[in-house]
Amino acid sequence: VQSDIYKFYTYQQFLDNITNNVTSGPQTIVGISNLMTARTTYLNSTTDFQQIAPTISNIQPSDTLPFVNSNIYITANTTNATNVFLGTRNSILEKFTRMIMFDDGAHNDGAAGDGVYGISLTITSPETHYYIYAENNNAGIFSPERAEHEYYTIHTNYNVIPYQQLVINEIMAVNNTTVQNNNGLFSDWIEFYNNSSDTLLLDYLYLSDNFLNPLKWQFPTGLSILPNQYLIVWADNDTVNSQSELHSNFKLSGTGEQVILSYPNGVIIDSTTFYTQSTDITWGRYPNGVGSFGTMLPTIGATNSPFSVNEIKISPEITIFPNPADEFLNISFNNNHNSNYKIKIYSITGNLVLSDDFNIFSFENFSKKYNVSNINKGMYFVKIETVNDIIIKKIIFE
Repeated sequence: VQSDIYKFYTYQQFLDNITNNVTSGPQTIVGISNLMTARTTYLNSTTDFQQIAPTISNIQPSDTLPFVNSNIYITANTTNATNVFLGTRNSILEKFTRMIMFDDGAHNDGAAGDGVYGISLTITSPETHYYIYAENNNAGIFSPERAEHEYYTIHTNYNVIPYQQLVINEIMAVNNTTVQNNNGLFSDWIEFYNNSSDTLLLDYLYLSDNFLNPLKWQFPTGLSILPNQYLIVWADNDTVNSQSELHSNFKLSGTGEQVILSYPNGVIIDSTTFYTQSTDITWGRYPNGVGSFGTMLPTIGATNSPFSVNEIKISPEITIFPNPADEFLNISFNNNHNSNYKIKIYSITGNLVLSDDFNIFSFENFSKKYNVSNINKGMYFVKIETVNDIIIKKIIFE
């Protein structure tokens, strides 16, 4: 206003006009306070505004921290009311639903006709928003007064898991050939691990890929994870869960994001942020269940690999063929210096299926041939270790 060159009066008159009338030329501009005071006086003199509304007081839930799926009572003291209603919803994304309350002595409301109204309510979500509305033939009143913009909230109770007993253990965001789910799809997956010696209940825990929306996917009720065991959730946006597989309602991004495990009130149990992921490589903890996160070879449902992808090096001096392999696997060493070689083949679950240790004392080409016909079909990793290098290569046995 102060910088407006077209204003009808001075800036000081604008300030004065908030509480007082101001004259500008032949016009008198009514002050805001004067206008509203006169309007309020008039409205209060009308019949409608002289009606006596009910009163609402002493609003009480029978349990201020109930468990999900439990029943509670909500009661309220009223005067001069003929009807009382409870409005409820489970999130800010929903509309309120109104239910009639009772003063009949059968809804935890004391004696019938005593002005105390009650209603039974089943708690079905981590938060329940509610308000009370009371009316008579002439007037009504809300509590809180600005309902539905303002409301009361009931938070649910939940089992608290001790620190680091349940952890996010391994994540695969780009699964091209590693492992299929029961639907035959190479989907993203998230592995959890129970570090404790107790069975942990997962009721009312939530999983998400966004810190701003931690309650994105709820674990099914009645689910538990045994001591020192793993649990896999397929992050494939397939919400059809079964006793053998869990599927979240979101996928993971290979370009990086977050994974968050939290309580129903949004308090985080465990989380990790990962960056751009390589194909068929995971982001996991080492040591298993307790260590920090890093890129590593996948070990779904098993102890995390003792070597990380950071150890992988491409060496033109070593050739592994054929790949896929059937009966035999050949490893050729070209132009080698004198060295000791340790060769280990691991399954994707981290099991050692073949091991060899030998020395080469020659600069000539050298090769080793291994019979792999007795190894189960699937994906494996060959780890070749020398004094100076560690080389890891993915292979398929058919």
